[in-house]
Amino acid sequence: MRPPWAWCIINLPGKSWKDVENRSRNSLHRGPLLIHASGTLTREDYSNARAYARDVGLPYDAFPTFEALAALRGQLLGAVRMVDVSAPGYEPDDRPSSPWRDPDSFGYHLTDRIALPHRPLKGRLGLFEVEPTRAEVEALRPLWPLSP
Repeated sequence: MRPPWAWCIINLPGKSWKDVENRSRNSLHRGPLLIHASGTLTREDYSNARAYARDVGLPYDAFPTFEALAALRGQLLGAVRMVDVSAPGYEPDDRPSSPWRDPDSFGYHLTDRIALPHRPLKGRLGLFEVEPTRAEVEALRPLWPLSP
């Protein structure tokens, strides 16, 4: 995902963190999900992310500079647990609303974020398999009970 949104998932403080990722297609995936900042970042991406955060009352001043986000391009940033997907136009009554939810998209609902030491990683479109390092396996054990 574009660096501003990947950064918001892993780094925004407290209850303001980006707990929903909006996508144009559904996913059957549930469980651990590594968060990767794509190699693409435009000034427009950056401005849109800051403006969105400001418009919904999120800590827009917590954003790093454009240059700091540009340094994250092509990096693995952390991990979350994907617990559910909401269809466009539908939100279950038992789920608290999120300011990050776009009702016209599929909403990937995220919990349990973990920041990881950044490392370069070649990305691909959509969800893709990644071989975690030994240190990442240990850091991710609460989310992802992998065998050693």
